[in-house]
Amino acid sequence: MNTRVNVLAEVDSEDGVTSEIVYSGLAYYEEGVRRVVNENKQIVELSGIVIVYENIEFKRAYIEVNGVKRSIYRTTRPRNPDGSVYSTEMELM
Repeated sequence: MNTRVNVLAEVDSEDGVTSEIVYSGLAYYEEGVRRVVNENKQIVELSGIVIVYENIEFKRAYIEVNGVKRSIYRTTRPRNPDGSVYSTEMELM
């Protein structure tokens, strides 16, 4: 829990797509380049990971880290033994 982040969800409305803050607070942020192969057999370069120790629900979103907007490539939610969500992990492009 070392970096302040904002998770902004993209919501469809009558006026087009708007952004609303889903989470604003401290999170674990690690910056580092990693390459993965997506479902279309293309190489995607990831720029970091953000871990928020809460359950955050969204369909489409992006993250602001240190004033820079980054898109989310993949989200995972590890679970506790009782089935509750431990954290939300977001891989960034």
